[in-house]
Amino acid sequence: MSIEKIIEEVLKDKDYYERSGGGLTISGGEPMAQFEFTRVLLHAAKARGIHTCLDTSGFASQDKFAALLDAVDLFLYDYKATDAALHKSFTGVSNHAIRRNLHFLYSKRARIMLRFPRALTIRLLISQASPRLPHAIPGWRGLKSCRIMSWAGTRRRESESRRICARCKPPARQ
Repeated sequence: MSIEKIIEEVLKDKDYYERSGGGLTISGGEPMAQFEFTRVLLHAAKARGIHTCLDTSGFASQDKFAALLDAVDLFLYDYKATDAALHKSFTGVSNHAIRRNLHFLYSKRARIMLRFPRALTIRLLISQASPRLPHAIPGWRGLKSCRIMSWAGTRRRESESRRICARCKPPARQ
């Protein structure tokens, strides 16, 4: 589907988005894996006054995030684990770029909603640092607990993906 066809479809609900605070959310898979398409789509939406949101794991080069700063209103940032070994066991990849990109986005005062696996969220919420956390992070927009399963080295079926992530996504339009 072309960028213009997508924008045309999104614009059909622009009145609703303006009343509800919604807009275009790009998710995936990982939208940054199709960076050029994602970049063009986000900029096209912003040019038409549509609120934009990027659902990302943060696994991309920093220059790609820099190229999207002016086109993304809110980053939904899925943060699996700070511990490198734990992160690699969840995802099969290093978390170095993910942590670096999160710091970069915060340093640029991007609006970010961090989303954590449930077990890590519970540990965060009961720690002594958690009451200070929202005030310590520029651009803080909230915390969302999400189920996570390890897909490292396995193939994910689409139905499993929907089942696991259904709580993190808005309901389908009727």
